[in-house]
Amino acid sequence: SLQAVEYRGGSSLWVGGRGGSILKRTKNLSPISIAGPSIAPILRPGISTRKLKPRKPKVRIVDDGDIPLAARPKPGT
Repeated sequence: SLQAVEYRGGSSLWVGGRGGSILKRTKNLSPISIAGPSIAPILRPGISTRKLKPRKPKVRIVDDGDIPLAARPKPGT
């Protein structure tokens, strides 16, 4: 898996991989321009008309009381 990339122009491209492997590129990169979207990215709400059912756990865990319930800390402590 790829873990790090360092590019310093020309053929100075170093790639760090899993297990400490380091690779160096020997040929120059030819940069190209990539057209991006013409509008600014915005978060749009998903359109969903169906209602989701609550999920049921596959394994029911019964509380045997060995772990106490969490309580809010008292003010001033």
